[in-house]
Amino acid sequence: MIDNWLQNPESMSTEAVEQLPRLIAQYPYCAAYRMLYSIALANTHSIELGRQLQNAACALPDRTQLFLLVNNGEHAWIELMRQLEQQRRDENSTTCDDDDFLLIDQFLSQQHLPGIDIESQIAAVATDSPLDALAERPDLPSGSDADDDLIVSGDANDGIDQDSLIDQFLMADKDGKLLVPKADVPIENVPTPDPELIREKAFLTESLAKLYVKQHKFEQALTIFSQLNLQYSKKSGNFADQIRYLEKVISLQKELQKASESKKINKTNNTKK
Repeated sequence: MIDNWLQNPESMSTEAVEQLPRLIAQYPYCAAYRMLYSIALANTHSIELGRQLQNAACALPDRTQLFLLVNNGEHAWIELMRQLEQQRRDENSTTCDDDDFLLIDQFLSQQHLPGIDIESQIAAVATDSPLDALAERPDLPSGSDADDDLIVSGDANDGIDQDSLIDQFLMADKDGKLLVPKADVPIENVPTPDPELIREKAFLTESLAKLYVKQHKFEQALTIFSQLNLQYSKKSGNFADQIRYLEKVISLQKELQKASESKKINKTNNTKK
């Protein structure tokens, strides 16, 4: 019976599905029994095939038969893989040779699969330069009148034109003409900000607070973080952690200062005595 299954595995049916698990339990390291069991499950279209393939993949020394089983015995793929591997070994090279692609093309031509002419696709899409691609877009301003007509919009739908705009900017910079967008408000009508207000806001920044921490000016840093905690509610959690840390450091500093002062007083009293 086993000999018949080995010679004609396609003839296995439910009888083999029932008997082979017992043989596998009796001889767990026999790869032939595991492979026959996988074929029997495939012949009977059993739902246990997936689980058995996972177990057999760990136990079989050669998974080629499993590959053939899953791919319905497409030996041409295996033969192609063996030819490529043998050719790589003979040439002892890590680079891919043109003969590899020739073997693949031969195999695909035998399979009658639809192909795509890659070279024609590339020639249809490729352009000579970024300016040629820009010339095909009449909605974008040209380099001559770009100084007056180019207005960069912040709309999300304009993201497609970013590459063309960047190329146009670089070409204008190369020619000595930078693209300057229009200003909605005249320069003379722009109100001058109050210097005192700028200076006051500049001091209330997180970067300045961190600088104070590095300089061991913890009280100034605590003041800035407290004001930032009130102004920016979204980062209040982060600021609250910084505030708690600084409060502990300041309290510890005060305790150390008191201890040092008490030591000095004790020393002076001892010297007087």
